[in-house]
Parts: sequence; C-alpha cells; structure tokens
Amino acid sequence: MCFGEIMTNKNIKDIFFFGNGTVAVCDNKGDQVVELQFNPVRDFIKKAKKKGFKLDKAIIHLSNGKSAKIVEDNYSILED
Repeated sequence: MCFGEIMTNKNIKDIFFFGNGTVAVCDNKGDQVVELQFNPVRDFIKKAKKKGFKLDKAIIHLSNGKSAKIVEDNYSILED
C-alpha cells in the first residue's frame, strides 16, 4: 500500500481516487507523493460557491454508473 514519508524518486506507481473526491499518489516504493495529492471536488465546490452557484440539487454522475450528491459542509461527495 501507500502512506509513507517523503518522495525519494520520480516514478509514480499508484494513483487512488477516493469516493470523497480526494486523490492520493504513491511512488514505486509505496511512499506518498504529497505534492501531487489534491481534492478536485473541494476545489470545484469552493469555486462554484464563490461564483454564486447553488449545488444543493446537483447530481454527480460517477464513472461506475452510480450517482452521488455534493456535501458542501466538508467539501466532498457522497455516493447514493
């Protein structure tokens, strides 16, 4: 698995897309590549809210064919 200390090389082995929208990246030694980890869902929610969009009725269509809803309080999504 992943979740180590600091990246010691430039080879990416694993990329994890978690259900809450977070992306985690690990090198070939299993160490996390912290500088490449981010949460695009959080970034999208913040940007949409800043521009005045309402997200309470938005439906997220996931690549597995399921749907999810936005949880604005913690900047994530929740699968239906």
